[in-house]
Amino acid sequence: MRYEAAGLCVVYSVQPVSDETFYRELPAFETFANVCDAGHYHDVPESWDLVITDVKGSTKAIEAGRYKDVNAAGVASIVVVRNCMKDVDIPFVFGGDGATLMTPSSRRDSLFAALRGLRTRCRDAYDLSMRVGVVPIARLKSAGHDVAIARFAASPNVSFAMLRGEGIDIAEDWVKDDSQAAEFHVSEEGESYGIFEGFECRWKPIPSQHGLVASIIVKALSESASERNAVYSRVVNEISGIALLPDEGRPIAKKTLKMLPGKTNFDAEAILKTGSVDSEDAVAVKTKIRKQLRIGKVLFATGITVGGFNPKQYKTEMVANTDFRKFDNVLRMHLDLRRGQLDRLKHVLQQAEDMGQLVYGIHTASETLMTCVVDSFQGSHAHFVDGAAGGYALAAKRIKSLLKGR
Repeated sequence: MRYEAAGLCVVYSVQPVSDETFYRELPAFETFANVCDAGHYHDVPESWDLVITDVKGSTKAIEAGRYKDVNAAGVASIVVVRNCMKDVDIPFVFGGDGATLMTPSSRRDSLFAALRGLRTRCRDAYDLSMRVGVVPIARLKSAGHDVAIARFAASPNVSFAMLRGEGIDIAEDWVKDDSQAAEFHVSEEGESYGIFEGFECRWKPIPSQHGLVASIIVKALSESASERNAVYSRVVNEISGIALLPDEGRPIAKKTLKMLPGKTNFDAEAILKTGSVDSEDAVAVKTKIRKQLRIGKVLFATGITVGGFNPKQYKTEMVANTDFRKFDNVLRMHLDLRRGQLDRLKHVLQQAEDMGQLVYGIHTASETLMTCVVDSFQGSHAHFVDGAAGGYALAAKRIKSLLKGR
């Protein structure tokens, strides 16, 4: 298998194409508290690639009020990769301003074309520079870095990938390090296309039920994997107890879900799908959205099932299919909390940080932003949440500052 990026050509041995079903065939675990259980994780085959996307300068863009654009670009990277290989079950982790994904090396041509299309669309539509890097798992393993993955069943219809192994962090360092990045960046030259169907932004920001929403990131510091796992397990249990998970602390509930009004411009969805806000294609997209919203509001108000679409069931699935807690070598949670709960949570994390066990970042807001990826209105739809005005990206700012000073 030839791997080409930034004018470089490297040859890696690749396992049979049957490895494309690797992630799909993984057994799933159902209790998030067990996210650090090593028994749930499986080595990623050397015939796969680790894909990293993130918005360059995302913190400045968010501080300038462009958090919706940054979030849209992050979710778009998941959409465009999934769409370029629909017959493969693609694991991904949404990080707020980008995503970490894994794809079979046998699909690199399609992947590179899609990532070029993503980068171009983010630049033209949002004036955002999207960093895209592809690191072969074989390259990481040859350097002695492990990468493992687990499958968390958030609901009967949707599962989310959980990642562990120092290879995750090393790959990100390689992609972001200018002295090494050329080997892993996707070159500008070559076929470019992006399919963004399934991306939807049609729900109002969701107000906190308890007072505030908190985007939380925790990174354990021990050099020992077993000690890091012990820290994460303890933190997950502490947070779950404080936030009364899995139910009360969820950032969305059926009663808080309200569709955007028809007078909304829907520029974010139209510009991503068409590259414009006022072209003929963009106008057609907006017209279709408004028509779907009118029908949807009637169905949600009446509870009538039409064409197999059950509005009550759909909202129930939305709550279950929301990606509000995840693990990709750091713990990320987005929770709806009371002030007292947040104070207790900060106290627990600060004590652990003072003991040198971890570093953490928290960003709070009054609303949750939700962006959706809809394959089907019957079960197969996932919903990505982040805090309004910054969320995960600003929570990470404190961690970066602390680690820089170590």
